[in-house]
Amino acid sequence: MHRAFSRSQAKGGLSSAFTLVQLLVVLGIIALLVSLLLPVVSKARRQAEMTEELAAARQLMLAYLAYTTDNRGALIPGRIDVSAYPGMQVPDDQGHALKPAEAANRWPWRLTAYIDYGLRGTILVNERAIALADREQSMWAYLVSVFPSFGMNFFNVGGDLQAPNENHPGYLRRITQARHSSRLIVFASARADASTHGYFVVHPPVYRMRTWPTAQRWPDRKFAESDDASLWGYVHPRWQGRAVVGCLDGHAEALTVDELRDMTRWAEPAARAGDPDWSP
Repeated sequence: MHRAFSRSQAKGGLSSAFTLVQLLVVLGIIALLVSLLLPVVSKARRQAEMTEELAAARQLMLAYLAYTTDNRGALIPGRIDVSAYPGMQVPDDQGHALKPAEAANRWPWRLTAYIDYGLRGTILVNERAIALADREQSMWAYLVSVFPSFGMNFFNVGGDLQAPNENHPGYLRRITQARHSSRLIVFASARADASTHGYFVVHPPVYRMRTWPTAQRWPDRKFAESDDASLWGYVHPRWQGRAVVGCLDGHAEALTVDELRDMTRWAEPAARAGDPDWSP
């Protein structure tokens, strides 16, 4: 009787346990579900990051237009030579003198007063906010000035006072000169290289003697992350083939590479002529 009971117990115990095959099936189902969910989660995360960058572009444009208002309609130059302005004081985010002072040459530090020195979520967002989170790193202020998340279209809007011969004919110095402010790009998602999602300047599709890859010359040429950043004017369509832009009327949007090829989005003379292939 005792032996029969033990066998029954053993049989019952085996029937209630997972077999190796059943365990492998369960693990396989879990792995399948994870593989199906990961792209969804990744897409949702990327969408959230793009939304954050759009919000940053809007805030940046508010600061940009506030500067313009304070300076009687003058647009902020993308680059100056601070050594040509004796006594000019441009502080960092803690009120200290910039080190090196040359960091004030480029637009980011001269615009921070209009965002209450809040770099994160405006000038620095997503990858750049993480990469430059440690302000104790060497040459931090300089890195902020060279590698913000957005590049400025200053050869067409605002100008370059350090190398004025680089400015395009008809570039805007004052906001009152613009007739197509809702189309003109001021800032765009930028990159210096494949791993650095930020640069202080962006070049339009036609820049002096240089051009982005065109449909006429490269019929099948599309943007690739492995491309040299300068090939696309440092513009970075990092959001599923789109780049976030801030326009002169203050709004932000995401544009495809094909939409960005339109020179009427970049230069007032092109917009007035209605010529998407305008060349300076």
